[in-house]
Amino acid sequence: MRIEDISVRELKLLSELPYYGSLRALARAKGYQPAHISKLVRSIETKLNVQVLKRSTLGIVLTQQGAKLSREAGAIVAQVLKLASMDLWGTVPDFKSVLTWGSRGFLNTLLSPVLGFLFEKEFPGVGIRMIDLSPDETHLAARTSHIDFALSLGELDLGKNFIQKKVGHLDWALFARKEHALRSPVSPRELANFRIVQSAHWNGKSIVSSNDLLEVDDSFKRAGHEVQTAWTALALIQSTNQLAYIPRAVAMRAVREGTIRELEVKEAPRVSHPIYLAVQRDNIKRSMYLQIHSTVSDFLQKLA
Repeated sequence: MRIEDISVRELKLLSELPYYGSLRALARAKGYQPAHISKLVRSIETKLNVQVLKRSTLGIVLTQQGAKLSREAGAIVAQVLKLASMDLWGTVPDFKSVLTWGSRGFLNTLLSPVLGFLFEKEFPGVGIRMIDLSPDETHLAARTSHIDFALSLGELDLGKNFIQKKVGHLDWALFARKEHALRSPVSPRELANFRIVQSAHWNGKSIVSSNDLLEVDDSFKRAGHEVQTAWTALALIQSTNQLAYIPRAVAMRAVREGTIRELEVKEAPRVSHPIYLAVQRDNIKRSMYLQIHSTVSDFLQKLA
């Protein structure tokens, strides 16, 4: 045996083998490829001249000697960690806490880069869990204390535990694929020849459909396919003749790339929705709330 050749990383692997039913499960938990974990195990067996594992149809089974070595390795690793406070599987420590953010899918997609940067810079010990929620789901999640933040179009009834403040607004506009027959500006009567993508979501009990928010007479509008997110609507209109009335911020990149065009609608008023940030009073420190409010507000102002 050449115990002096065994690394602390290999000792840690040896100590954790009993807790996983397969090398694949262990590799997945540690963020490694299964082949890398197998190579480490073979290295340990070679260095110690001991068979640590037996392979079976049920996964991996420690040999008698392997089980003993695993226990001893665990004791050694515990002492090493205590003395050196080492993170052997990476240099980044676990989050001390995770805060849940609930919002519509397109708002999460727009804000994830700026929020990710903010938390990494200012709150490195705090993780964010961003969940796509419909307004009904946001209401339920807030009422049952399953979210810490929420971003919504207008104010929602989230209960007395939440503070809501307006942080900006987003404009809506009508879009079509680049090769579409319609040319801007279009009259409401021209719209009647094409379908407009509709919104739909799950409210916890059933599928709920809603209108497209375009403020023209309903007699000139034809309902198209139903989708939950603006991003899905954006993808849909690039391969069909349907139109989508969605936030400009969602469509900006596709417009720059030349795959879609904005259509001005005659006599239709400009639609702008206020965006509200809600935070749970008891879970969020005021300093964090103010930084998030400022970051989101500045970002939305740049988009406007």
